[in-house]
Amino acid sequence: MTVKQIVAECVQKMGLDNFLDNQTYTSDEQKLVARLVFNVNVVYREIVSAYLPLVDTANVNVVGGELAFSSLQNVRILYPIRLVAGDNEINFKSYATKIKCDYSGAAKLTYAYLPSTDFVLTDTITDARITSSVLASGVLAEYYFQNKVFDLAKNFDSEFREEIARLKYKGRSMFLKERRW
Repeated sequence: MTVKQIVAECVQKMGLDNFLDNQTYTSDEQKLVARLVFNVNVVYREIVSAYLPLVDTANVNVVGGELAFSSLQNVRILYPIRLVAGDNEINFKSYATKIKCDYSGAAKLTYAYLPSTDFVLTDTITDARITSSVLASGVLAEYYFQNKVFDLAKNFDSEFREEIARLKYKGRSMFLKERRW
């Protein structure tokens, strides 16, 4: 899905004519597109930081029991998940800029991260876990909240939260433990 498709879906849900296929935009249309693209970035960062994290693994070298996050290139780490050396999982303590552990040497670090660049109108979002309707609902919730249209913001936000919960827990059974009252 492209950012342009998401913005077009937002424009359609707003009840406006789809002007995105035009060659040029008026100044109001340019402002609207810029705000919606900004909100696409806000919502995507919220999704990957709170609901569906982007996870990667890197080969690292732990020196003196410390690993600085700055040693990883072009990565904005949210939080480390696992540190493994060979077949052994290493316990560590995470700080804002580094990891401390009782190990030195080569290891593999699994971590959640944020994308390094923002999306523009012509970019493609390749994350197959997220649907365009989820992003459009989140974008419109942010947009209407910023414009102080709280009723519409609340409606789109609740729709966004319901859809993202379905995506997050997709395929998993949710059972509550039986309790005695």
